[in-house]
Amino acid sequence: MKYPLFSLAASVSFATFGALAPAMDVSGTTPTPRGCPDRKATAVDSEYIELGPQTACASGVKLKNGEVWVPSCPEKLTIVPWHGECHGEPNEGTRCMILGDLPVSTGTCSCDSVIFIGNWVVVGCTCSDFVASGTVENFGTQDCV
Repeated sequence: MKYPLFSLAASVSFATFGALAPAMDVSGTTPTPRGCPDRKATAVDSEYIELGPQTACASGVKLKNGEVWVPSCPEKLTIVPWHGECHGEPNEGTRCMILGDLPVSTGTCSCDSVIFIGNWVVVGCTCSDFVASGTVENFGTQDCV
């Protein structure tokens, strides 16, 4: 299963008469330069994205109900951290503002050894050697002043 890695959002500011204007709100589809938009950041859960072909970790394990289970492991795993996004969710007296970027990381995966313990089979997939592979913008809720 594949998921989008990044949420696209824009952070906008502009200069007027030589002075910086107040930060613009990006909580809706159109930036609002002044006032309080009464919007908040929406929490987005972490995503674990499996990349590349799956490798079978065992040739097939027969379960008690007669089904055959073939444990597998992806080539790589990308982790997008929990973050906030601006979806226009209403919240009186607040605005959704960018807080900065959070790192996205990708690691390589491999099958663990198959262990048989009585009627139990222990098979796993370990992902390690994570490196930075991008960023995701993080937004938060700020009180209007």
